Amino acid sequence: LGGVYELKLLKDKRVCQELAKALVCTGRDIKGLIRLTLKYSRQRKKTLTPKDIKRFAVFKGIKVEK
Repeated sequence: LGGVYELKLLKDKRVCQELAKALVCTGRDIKGLIRLTLKYSRQRKKTLTPKDIKRFAVFKGIKVEK
């Protein structure tokens, strides 16, 4: 996904592993989540963090395990 959606954050394997363990969802949910976070980061000209992605996951109704 890092290359397709241009999220440098997701090129870090450790971050991907952390998110994979924390998010309880389907591939379709993840795709929608990444699209939403990408729009947010582009509008705000902000670099995303795993914390941002988890916050948006909750917003979209995706279960986040701690």
